[in-house]
Amino acid sequence: MSRIIVAAELPTASSEARDEVIEALTKVSVFSKQHEQGVLNYMICVPTDTSDTTTVWAIEVYADKAALDAHMASDATKELISFMSTKSVLSGAPTIRQLSFLNDLDFVKPSAADQKDPLIVFADIQFSSGERDGTLKYWKQNLESSKEESGCFVYGFAHDEAKPDTLYTLEVYVSEKYLWDVHIKAPAVQETIEKTKDLRTEMKLAKLQLKGGYVAKAA
Repeated sequence: MSRIIVAAELPTASSEARDEVIEALTKVSVFSKQHEQGVLNYMICVPTDTSDTTTVWAIEVYADKAALDAHMASDATKELISFMSTKSVLSGAPTIRQLSFLNDLDFVKPSAADQKDPLIVFADIQFSSGERDGTLKYWKQNLESSKEESGCFVYGFAHDEAKPDTLYTLEVYVSEKYLWDVHIKAPAVQETIEKTKDLRTEMKLAKLQLKGGYVAKAA
């Protein structure tokens, strides 16, 4: 069974409320890291855009549906949900995406567990109707090329079965400078950009800074 990504974008009521939410999420991440083998990562992030002082992202990867269900049933998660629903910390409904990795289109390097201040990228790529799957061969090229990059630690492609024209990516780099100066300039990445540019209708890129949790568990 494919691993599952849950990417939650939380609009908080203020910068102070954001700090409270980060603290609450961090408590859950500590529990997950110590006690939940199937919670493979739990990244608590804020946008790198410093003008956004209220958004929090929580990006979690689960080994399978059973691991996700067990996590949601844990006391730590129940306490978090209670906190979110009873405290006035959110300014609106969160955007939650539950996705599955595409087979053979992801990797996590052992060194990912050591990253404390990486750049995390979550991308939402829209394609013209029926065009997404034909581009996967190019994205696979990206993946294989990225495995050889010393500053790329996580790279994966995911989908939502209800959205056949959308592709999602989860990427972790040593820095934003590395993303633009090294990764984007790689020949495989440049070819993918060129081959898919007329098939893509929109790309939303969330660039995020880690504030709590973990990128991966140490082996």
